[in-house]
Amino acid sequence: MPRSARVIASVAPSSLTIGADMMAAELVLSIDDATLAYEAVKRLEYVGIAVALIRLSDSDTLEETTIIRHVDKAVIDNGRVLIESVAGPFKSRTLKRPVDGTDAQITLGQSYLDFVAGNPNLPETTVPPSE
Repeated sequence: MPRSARVIASVAPSSLTIGADMMAAELVLSIDDATLAYEAVKRLEYVGIAVALIRLSDSDTLEETTIIRHVDKAVIDNGRVLIESVAGPFKSRTLKRPVDGTDAQITLGQSYLDFVAGNPNLPETTVPPSE
């Protein structure tokens, strides 16, 4: 059975401007679920990863563990604790052919779904006013 895809908006990732302290990523989903995509984008942006592109995987098989393919291993290794604090454990791989304008490809796995189920809220970002 052929799969259909909805495109809400389209822009070349290389034409986006993101902050110097952020990394642009392609988000790959095995499940066609807008709520899942929204939550992943929110969590990744919380730690400085701007999702420039979201696509549905060619495979219906959900990876056991989230996989982050990257162009700079040091960036992922240095950010591992921060990323895992909002998205759970992941495996790191080298990205051989990134989409122009992206630094990483993130394929969500079952580990992400399990993590979000047990950690539904992001940490608070506001500081209470001092008296």
